[in-house]
Amino acid sequence: MLYSDNPKIIGLNIGSSEKNKTKRWPIQNFYKLAEKSQIDNPEWKFVVLAGPKDQDVYSELSKMYSNAPLDNIIFSGNNNSISQFISLVNKIPIVVFADTFGMHTAIALRKNVISLHGPQPEQEIYLYNQGEKVHLSLECAPCFALRIDKCVNTQRLQCMKSMDIGLVLEALKNETKIIN
Repeated sequence: MLYSDNPKIIGLNIGSSEKNKTKRWPIQNFYKLAEKSQIDNPEWKFVVLAGPKDQDVYSELSKMYSNAPLDNIIFSGNNNSISQFISLVNKIPIVVFADTFGMHTAIALRKNVISLHGPQPEQEIYLYNQGEKVHLSLECAPCFALRIDKCVNTQRLQCMKSMDIGLVLEALKNETKIIN
């Protein structure tokens, strides 16, 4: 069971809308984040958040987990209704999202948000002093690419693929200090 007063529960929204898959942080990075945290921050538990259209990344993460289970990952399913998804987010004090419906939901619910920005502009998101934005300062970003073939960088989606888990981990450490 999840409790909103437990600051060690962290939501990981692994998906995005169908039309904006370029916003996704690589699924391997979510797994590596949980894996590294299991060693460095064993009190953290990660709740995987995904929607019905995120079956591909949800299955991929499930497969990684099956091959090398981690004690700190909780799968919440990916067939929740919108109200169930919002209820889940409401029970989680800190969430990691790309610029998605889930991120906007978490901001509206006044959750601490770690927002990951690549092809979409981080300047257009206001977190109301409830979190941190993580992005790389690439010359090509933001490019607003909705599809990988529209990415202007020769290393397609470098803005998301090169976003190191260390940056996200540091932001999470800052946020867990704030809400403790």
